[in-house]
Amino acid sequence: MSICLRFIDPVSKDVRDDFLCFVEPENTKGETIARCLFGTLEKEGVVIDRMRGQGYDGTANMSGKFRGVQAIVRERVSTATYVHCKAHQLNMALIHSSKEPCVRNMMATVQDISFAFDYSAKRLNAFATELSNCDENVKETMEKRSKLTTLLNYVYAPLFLSNE
Repeated sequence: MSICLRFIDPVSKDVRDDFLCFVEPENTKGETIARCLFGTLEKEGVVIDRMRGQGYDGTANMSGKFRGVQAIVRERVSTATYVHCKAHQLNMALIHSSKEPCVRNMMATVQDISFAFDYSAKRLNAFATELSNCDENVKETMEKRSKLTTLLNYVYAPLFLSNE
């Protein structure tokens, strides 16, 4: 899971979106992810009570009204309004609104291939091993990349912070 923070820079007064870190929760239950999120934010020195918003994908473990991460965060910080991540919404709109079956199939296939690598350390290691056997041009190009990127971009979980 990647954690990003959106905040107003106190010096420039610009709105910033900054990547904080990657963390790996023990499982995908809302309670576990929320505990991991809170622990990481506290460890990184983020004042959790200043959260004013939170954004995740629409899966039940993230957006669920009772046991989803957003509900657990709202129990602790009532000002942290949940917003469904716009990148995920756009991806879903593109996939579901296409009337051309070939476009739908292509996007679904690319997504499936990406997920196959994204959710399997063994597959990702096998992919890296195969890349190490390629010619120098391919190696040079691929050294700039560490993994395949899904159409969902990545799990983008911005937390909106306030100075108040």
